[in-house]
Amino acid sequence: MNSNKNKFLYSFVTNVEMHNRVKTTKAILFFIFILICFFKDILKLYKKVSFSFEKEFNQYIIVIESFNNLRALEFLFHTLDKSSISVLSKSQMILDHKDYKGYNNAINWNGGIKFAWFKEKYRFLFSILYSKNTSNYLIKHIESDYYFIVMFNELLSTSDLKSSIIITSNDINVFSRSTLFHCNSNNIKNIYIQHANVSKFFPKLTTTLAVLYGRYSSQSYQKNESVKVEIVGNHLFDSYKDLVLKKAVNISKLASNIITIGIAYNTLDDVCKISKLISTLNQQLPFVRIIVRAHPRDKRTIPCTASFKVDKSSDVIEFFNEIDVLIAAVSGITLEAALLNIYPIIFDFRISGNLDIDYYDYIKNDLAPLLDNNEIVSLMLNIYHGSFILSPTRNNCTFYDASIGSRWEFDTKLKITELIKSI
Repeated sequence: MNSNKNKFLYSFVTNVEMHNRVKTTKAILFFIFILICFFKDILKLYKKVSFSFEKEFNQYIIVIESFNNLRALEFLFHTLDKSSISVLSKSQMILDHKDYKGYNNAINWNGGIKFAWFKEKYRFLFSILYSKNTSNYLIKHIESDYYFIVMFNELLSTSDLKSSIIITSNDINVFSRSTLFHCNSNNIKNIYIQHANVSKFFPKLTTTLAVLYGRYSSQSYQKNESVKVEIVGNHLFDSYKDLVLKKAVNISKLASNIITIGIAYNTLDDVCKISKLISTLNQQLPFVRIIVRAHPRDKRTIPCTASFKVDKSSDVIEFFNEIDVLIAAVSGITLEAALLNIYPIIFDFRISGNLDIDYYDYIKNDLAPLLDNNEIVSLMLNIYHGSFILSPTRNNCTFYDASIGSRWEFDTKLKITELIKSI
């Protein structure tokens, strides 16, 4: 395979950010994993390969890898002409979604593989096996997506997509990076719309247009000189104007009232530390109600006998609706809470060695304080007794969200649509 393609992929798989997400996997476990994949792929070699792009390309090809990507890009199905859209996805669940059944999948593939794809995939996987760091996170995505780097090479290099624009909201997984690499190689216009928090460890931006949340995102990314960057804000918050206004009023009226604290955790966090905090809050703050929410990928429960509610709603907004204060460690949910005028607190729940506690610079930029058990108790007592009155937190987020105070605040989706149509 072309060395430039290898380099482009390695900028994802050897990325510091990815290696920090999970503990390093021992080489023998990865070797066993590769063998299992190998035998599965042998069966696919015997399946007659059928793959092609749709015959007539629409103006916009929207790449959707997951339901997170779908959530970030679904507004385009309403703000762009529906007849101008095709979907590019490897997920049949997304293609079968009731709202998107009317759209053609830009790629038609029956799951069979060619020997050339098979050979390149395992050459690449074994090269990773001998690299210094190999994480479970990488294994999952490389194994499931690797064919696309060679498949897209065959498809895009022979297809006339010059009049199409490919839109993605993920710039790190192999499926997206395969698409971007071949778009750039074949002069096909492509747009990246940010869908989640980023950090300085993310791969360099290489798209025609990058639509980012704020100055923090722009400063975090390295970029090719040819990339046009537009900083517009987080479009996912357009729908929450009423909630933002309601929370702005509520946050200053917590004195002598029940204070609902939300605790959010993910796979990087230590559930025993969370349990200890819950017990402390329950014992010392009788006026506090606690709701705990796990990241959707985290199936652990909190080993605690103290009283608290577990949030199981599929939409995080239902969780935000109920809380006045959020406590989390290293998580983008801290910024989301602040944007909604929910008071954010950073608490060190981390499993030892996992990421810097100020990974997103929230503490450095005065978005949220870092507090311990006793400091949280003291703060809640001061709020309850009226000696400390909270004020709306959204205005503290302008470094992270450029829409705040702009003429397009809460209309960011329309702003992004205008930018797309101008390309």
